[in-house]
Amino acid sequence: AVERGGQSAHGQISQLDEQLATRLGTKAVLRGVGRTYRESRRALRRSKKSVTAFHRWRRRSKELAHQLDVLAEHAGPAVEAIRDRYAVMSDELGRVVDILMLQRFFEEHGERHQGEGAAEAVAALIDALDAQASERMTAARKLGKELYEPRRKKFVKQLRRAIRTDLGIDADGADGADGAPASAEEDGA
Repeated sequence: AVERGGQSAHGQISQLDEQLATRLGTKAVLRGVGRTYRESRRALRRSKKSVTAFHRWRRRSKELAHQLDVLAEHAGPAVEAIRDRYAVMSDELGRVVDILMLQRFFEEHGERHQGEGAAEAVAALIDALDAQASERMTAARKLGKELYEPRRKKFVKQLRRAIRTDLGIDADGADGADGAPASAEEDGA
């Protein structure tokens, strides 16, 4: 039964791939990836304001890395190189968020540990986690500033070129996709 279910799922995935290849044009894909890039770029700018904003940047970066991963599977080394840079960023942001969550856990639950010197040890641990998180957040923002320097339109153009290089075809597709925003407002940040 499990084997049949696996075969059925594999068949459904194959059918979905075929349908997506014929119905989902490059224009739609690039528009979606570009939108996620823009949201991640905006989240980076806001990440200095709070831990919540930093976490939002991490989520948007992770979404972008996953989208680029799907594209890289179907394209090749040029798209993989772009994907790898954003995946490294996403992984680093994940490590920072893990430190922040650990710090918060000890802030909320550390007082439960009693005994000689326990309170001081928990306070020292919280301080060490805070210092490490602050240092890594600063380094991540610096890396992010370089990575997210291009505006959305330029990023989409770079991605389109990488797809063309990998596939040896016109990545604009028959629908004349240019990755241009629907309005000037969308081109921002």
